[in-house]
Amino acid sequence: MLIEFQRFKRNENVTHFNILIDDIYFGIGFENSKFSINTGTYQASKYYSPKNDMTVILLKVPNKKFIEVHPANYYYELKGCFAPVGIASMLGGWNSQKAFKSLLNQIKWHQELNIKISENYIIQSNTIIGLS
Repeated sequence: MLIEFQRFKRNENVTHFNILIDDIYFGIGFENSKFSINTGTYQASKYYSPKNDMTVILLKVPNKKFIEVHPANYYYELKGCFAPVGIASMLGGWNSQKAFKSLLNQIKWHQELNIKISENYIIQSNTIIGLS
């Protein structure tokens, strides 16, 4: 099973991304722009985080530890992690708990899980614009 986080819009604090599950659009999410990890495909698994309870953790991320997918509504709650949201905002997004639970329900835990981080930006007049 492949979940892709396709980055499409970035400002100094927040990077928004589309979430695709096995190439089918699922929703949107965001990360803290200052702590973004490199693009690539990472193995992932279920993880019980002391801070966030049940999460998904990315494995073998170079020079990083505990990169998780978990609920968050503001960019400053994330230090390299990813948060699915229901509605995007300039500070992150809203309805993250609901979006996260919905994402967890889509994961086929009996299959190998990979998370791909990709980018789909275009630059126009010194401003990054997203393609969705």
